[in-house]
Order: sequence, then C-alpha cells, then structure tokens
Amino acid sequence: MRNFSLMLALRYVWSANRDQSIATMMRICFLGIFLGTVALTLVFCIMQGFEVATREKLQGIHPMIMIRSENALNYKKINNVLTKEFPEISTSAPTAQQYVSIKINNQQNLNNVILLKGIDPQKEPCVTAVEQKIIEPEHGSFSNVLAENQILIGKKLANQLDLDIGDPLTILYLIEDKNKLAEETLTVNGLFNTGIEEFDLSLGIISLKTFNELFPQKGITEIGIKLKNPKKESDVIEKLKDRLDLDVVSWHELYPAIVSALKLEKYAMFVVIALITLVASMNIISLLFMQITQKRSNIAILQANGLPFKAVRSIFLWIGLCIGLCGSFIGLLTALIIGIILKTYPFIQLPDVYYTSHLPIILDPSTFIMVFAVVMVLVFFATIIPLRTLKKINIAEVLRFEG
Repeated sequence: MRNFSLMLALRYVWSANRDQSIATMMRICFLGIFLGTVALTLVFCIMQGFEVATREKLQGIHPMIMIRSENALNYKKINNVLTKEFPEISTSAPTAQQYVSIKINNQQNLNNVILLKGIDPQKEPCVTAVEQKIIEPEHGSFSNVLAENQILIGKKLANQLDLDIGDPLTILYLIEDKNKLAEETLTVNGLFNTGIEEFDLSLGIISLKTFNELFPQKGITEIGIKLKNPKKESDVIEKLKDRLDLDVVSWHELYPAIVSALKLEKYAMFVVIALITLVASMNIISLLFMQITQKRSNIAILQANGLPFKAVRSIFLWIGLCIGLCGSFIGLLTALIIGIILKTYPFIQLPDVYYTSHLPIILDPSTFIMVFAVVMVLVFFATIIPLRTLKKINIAEVLRFEG
C-alpha cells in the first residue's frame, strides 16, 4: 500500500506540467527549499569556520592550559608532579612576564608599555605556535633568535617604532627593592606576525636567561601546558586545581566575550536562516491545497474502491516530502560544491579586524546531516497542515456531482 501511495504521488508530481498553475507553484516550492538549504548550510559552515579559525589563532598564541601565580613558581617541582601524576599532559613550558616601558628617541615615555615575556626557547614551541609566526629572519626559531640580550617583537610594533632587525630597543623597568627606574638596551633580532593586534603591538619575547638577569627577584610566574587530548581539558583543570592549589585557567577563559559571541552568532544565524526556510516551505501548504482541490474526484474514486484514508493521506504527504527531498538534496550538493571552491580557492579576502585573512569554511558532514534533518522536519510540518482538509471531502457528493 505504501508503494502504491508513493507511485501515485510521483505520478502526480510528474504530470504537474500539464497544469501551468500547479507546475509554477511546484517550482516555487522547490526553489524556496533549495535556496533555503544552500543558505542554511553555507552560513553555518562559514560561521563554524570563523569559530575554528579564531580558536586556532588564539590557542596558538596561548598554551591550552596555564598555571599562574603572583609569586615565583618552582617549575622543577611542579613539572615532576605533572609528569608523574598527570598522564594526560603532553608537555609543559615555564614563562615569566613583566610589563616594561619603551624609551623612544632617548626620551622616557611611560605611555609606550609592552609585556616582556621570558620563555624557554627549547620548550616554548611545544606548547604554543608563536615560533611559527616568526617572519624575519626566514625560517627563524626561538633558539637562533633569542640569544643573550636579544628580543623578538611584533611586526606592527616594529613599524610603529621604525625598528628593524639589528636595531637597539631600550626598555625602562622598575627595580622593586630599590624603588627606582632602570634601563636596558636589547637588540631586535626577529619579528613575528600573529595577526592579533594586541600581541603584535604590545608583546616582546626574550629568553628566560635574559629575563632572570633583568628581574632576578621575579622568577617564573606561569607554566604552559599542552594536553594529549584537548577534550579532557576541563577534567585536567579541575584535577590540577585540587592537586596544586594554584590558579589554573584554560586559554579560552582569557577571551570569554569572543568565544561566547562566536557561539551565539553561529546559532543565531542558523535560527534566522531556518525561519526563512520555514517561510519558503510554507509554499507547500498552498501547493497541496491546490492539489487536493484539483484531485477531489480522484480521491473520492480511490476511497470508493476501498483505498484506506491513511493511504490517500500518504499520497499527498509523499508529494510534499518528494519536493522537500529533491530541494534539500540538490541544495546540499550545491552548498558542498560552493564550499569546496571557497576552501580550495580562498579568493574572498577579509580586512585586518578579523582573525583570518580569508573567508573560512568548515565542511563538516555532521553539519550537512543536521541541515538536512532541520529542512525535512520543516517540510514535514508544512505538509501535514493541508492534509486535514482530506477528512472534509464528502465522497458521495463528489461522486454525484464531480465524478
């Protein structure tokens, strides 16, 4: 019986070209679902691409997990605990930080403040991707850039201060025990470009050895951690807090507004486009009302010959679902082709305010499955609304006057 209903529904769809009004309405339904599916898929894939690109860029600058303290940390002792008691941790790296002022043209200007970060040139590349952002010298690394009294700064900061590799950079800092300003001249030995303005304009990187010579009382204030499995991040953070009794944070806790905004924008856009798709699928209601009205005599004859009411209802249900299936499938295929083109040839460039230089897109199979499910649910609800009118058809009157 189901095969009969499906066969008859396909026959009605195929013969719709004979009636111009039905054919036009069917094309409008198909086009609305097709465009809604394409828009829904591309918007969600692009927003997901923005979220992933932003996360990767921010996570590349910061370690996955950071152990912080205002006082100096005993790195050797803590690292022994991490190695023995936390198999989820892949590696760790010590860091020391201090804000300093830059002396420009032999003038003390306390408004030009940067964060001076002391790192271990061997261990830092294991927890962050900053080393990969070094643009000058080419193929530069922390090991060959951060020698004694040498500093690595952002490209934008270098442009702002009119500095190049080999130029001196004088910093001013406070000697806490003597409560007076001191200055030290470092040599710019490399430039990096993270694409994040707050880093490229306000971060200077030196070796831990140089940092300890400048600030012997400061010590290590942060330990960066990389996990073997990022999905265990929250569990590891809770364990570290209980074990070490220190401030342990994830990288994305440093940017709660950005992370929350990206998620909200992604799902908000999905809901908005889904509502537009719902409006497009409402055309199926008009189509089925027209079909039911036109096929009243056929419906009466089929029921008079013993076809159950459920089977008659299935015929028109299949008509709506067939249009939805065709429109959504071709829409998903079109979105996939467009997505592959955008991913292979990133010709849409974005301004510097974004965390990526081109339009990002993530072609996740789960996204296509979700969009297909959402569209078909909307089509299904739009289809069952006009089917209620089938109960109002009086078989005897239709056979007498229209049969």
